[in-house]
Amino acid sequence: MKQSIGLLALLCGWEIAARLFTSPFLPPLTRIVPALWALLISGEAWRHAGVSLHTILLGFGVASVVGVTLGVAMADSATIRAALTPVVDAVRPVAALTLFPLIILVLGLGIGSKVFVIFWTAWPAVLLNTVQALNDVDPAVLEAARLDGAGRGALLWAIKLPLAMSIIITGLRVGMSGGWISLIAAEMLGANAGLGYSILAYSQTFRFPEMYAVIFLIAWLGLLLNSGMAGIQAAVKQIYS
Repeated sequence: MKQSIGLLALLCGWEIAARLFTSPFLPPLTRIVPALWALLISGEAWRHAGVSLHTILLGFGVASVVGVTLGVAMADSATIRAALTPVVDAVRPVAALTLFPLIILVLGLGIGSKVFVIFWTAWPAVLLNTVQALNDVDPAVLEAARLDGAGRGALLWAIKLPLAMSIIITGLRVGMSGGWISLIAAEMLGANAGLGYSILAYSQTFRFPEMYAVIFLIAWLGLLLNSGMAGIQAAVKQIYS
């Protein structure tokens, strides 16, 4: 109940402000909620949500594989770390959306360009958290495993990765959240389907209750994605605690 107080206060404040200002650009919740219900019943909201969810899962999957793989390699090899660290530090500050016009030219307006945007946004957080988590494993635990005869491969797969997994998942959560934000922005800039596209379409046709309804749906789906990752993280902590 306490966790809902802030949200309820925000919604009440929204309704009061909308009724005080009576602006078409800020409709009250009593218009937004029916609009959201109508979009859900008609299936239009599910169609666009399905496109966005499919895209985020593809892009996040690629970013997870690349980020974790490179992170493990950099944490396990000083040579690879020395070679890749300058490259990573040079390219990761470049925001995916700054490259989006070029990405559209190369990959078009289809799903490929959105997958790349998500990947480019998410991989730095995944990689950096993987490297940090593996490097922070207690040296005393590793030394004890070596004394028991564990080799380099066993240390990585049986000791380091299980102990580091919770922090690695933190990087995955950050990457997914950033990827979700970038996806919606990319769909607004260049797409023919998806939740970001529908926001732009509704705003351009002055259907503001529907526009805000989609924004609420985006927030709810983002919360679900993060909650799912948090549940996985809690389960991993329980297993290895």
